[in-house]
Amino acid sequence: MKNINIITGTIAFVLVFIDTQRITRRFQYISLLVIAVVLGFIIERNMEGIPFITIAILISVFGVISRMVFIKFFSYSHFRYFELLSAIVVLSLIGIKIFLFPTMWIYLFPIYISSSILMGYAFAIIKNAFMLEKGASKGYTAKIGVIAPDFLLPNQYGNSVKLSDYYGKRHVLLIFVRGDWCPYCHMIMRTYMKESDKFKERNIMLIAIGPDPVGINREMAQKLGLDYEVLSDDKMKVAQEYGIRLPDFELMSATKHDEGMPLPASFLIDKTGTVVYTSRTEKPGEFLDPRLIFPIVENLN
Repeated sequence: MKNINIITGTIAFVLVFIDTQRITRRFQYISLLVIAVVLGFIIERNMEGIPFITIAILISVFGVISRMVFIKFFSYSHFRYFELLSAIVVLSLIGIKIFLFPTMWIYLFPIYISSSILMGYAFAIIKNAFMLEKGASKGYTAKIGVIAPDFLLPNQYGNSVKLSDYYGKRHVLLIFVRGDWCPYCHMIMRTYMKESDKFKERNIMLIAIGPDPVGINREMAQKLGLDYEVLSDDKMKVAQEYGIRLPDFELMSATKHDEGMPLPASFLIDKTGTVVYTSRTEKPGEFLDPRLIFPIVENLN
């Protein structure tokens, strides 16, 4: 019975974990933590002493979801060794448990799975951080004070959107994202969506740009509940003009894009078409907090 419970719990754990990458909502994160606690309890039910396995599973879960849940703090690449340190702690706890209960090692396969997932994340984040730094090292082409490169791209409904159409009418905040495969992008776009009314009050048009085709962008916008434009730059021409195209992008969970991937970056463009604020190249992938943007726009207005 114990083996069946562990197998069932492990399957539930893996399925909910996959769901957190696809849905990226609070319910999924809470569900994953609850399943982790239950799974740890099942494994250690007949073991005495400190519940090292329960603690290890929880740490592995926190190691995977913390960057998504606290995207403002972690961003894409800040504290790049957080996941790796979490994995080392998890492996240490596993080692202690096996040392204390050597005959129980076969029951620990759920934590072997969770620690493997965390280790994969750790190396992906570290690799991602170095790739972002390399991509941002030459700076953006669209610098503060220059006229933003104009573009014409289809939105999630297939309608053409031209940047210069907003000149003289609205300020524009461009948010370059890496696609629907990226859970961190989901969290950032949702965060901007929560501030949507404040952006509208300040006459700011939100526009997200990514490499996915129109159909995927439409599904993503519906899934995330977005009411702003999500444009398809599938040929990466706009990303190239803004100086944020990463031609050699490769990451564990990324969808393959032959044309490359955009460096996560944001550009605030005023009514004249001039770039007045950007995310910082020295902190590639930085989350551009709306609270930094609003005072700038109020001065422009």
